[in-house]
Amino acid sequence: MRLTQLVTVRSILSRRLRSLLTLFGIILGVASIYAINYTNQNAFLSISQLFEGTSGKVDLEVRNAVTVGKVPSNLLEIVLQTEGVLDAVAIVKIPAVLPGEIPTEMDLDFFGTSAGGLILYGIDPIKDRNLREYRLTQGDFLDPNSTQLQMVLVEDYALDQSIKVGQTIQVLTEFGLKDIEVIGFIAKEGAGLTNLGKFGILNLSVAQDLSRSLDEVDQIDIVAKVDSGDPALLENLRNALMVQLGDAYAVVFPASQGERMSLM
Repeated sequence: MRLTQLVTVRSILSRRLRSLLTLFGIILGVASIYAINYTNQNAFLSISQLFEGTSGKVDLEVRNAVTVGKVPSNLLEIVLQTEGVLDAVAIVKIPAVLPGEIPTEMDLDFFGTSAGGLILYGIDPIKDRNLREYRLTQGDFLDPNSTQLQMVLVEDYALDQSIKVGQTIQVLTEFGLKDIEVIGFIAKEGAGLTNLGKFGILNLSVAQDLSRSLDEVDQIDIVAKVDSGDPALLENLRNALMVQLGDAYAVVFPASQGERMSLM
């Protein structure tokens, strides 16, 4: 052992530059591994926060079994009466763009491809705030009794488009060009992270009228009475809902709890 130590020390002293470069290489390698692990952890945390923010307290979602299909509005009452369901809300989704922002190319991001543009959600202004976070930054939130074409936008997106609170803007949807008054801004957090912040909300009834689907919605979000941290209990509720609703409808976990989230 003493001979080994002596040879090693003599070798280091006689080849100082090579030894210094070797030591630097080891330090650089360890630092690189640490940096990669740190970056991965933060990337996963960011994606987790995005999905959890947009899903909120939602444990399950009811959708049409067909990808582009809708579900009847009266399905909400059936869901609410199902044993194990604490609360449920309906949502209408309307893809839209501002006239000057009609996308010409497909956008590619973490979540696949999309046509870009704005997405509008029709929500119950009272009940949905119990499921998801909407932090108002300017103006007013949606009036549940209003039937006017009014919406609340994510502040960052609105400012990028030079939109002000109180302004009436033109929004292009598949149902035509509509004049909609912007009555408030929400922060780009919680539900405001939906569609990477290119997001706005309207009253559910207004969105149904706008999309010509008075008796239909796009999905129903469910909060379970059971502990959402227990996969077995949630799976039992999911199976019960599938039996109750039939094969025409799919009961799925939100993105924050899905296999895609784990893979990402």
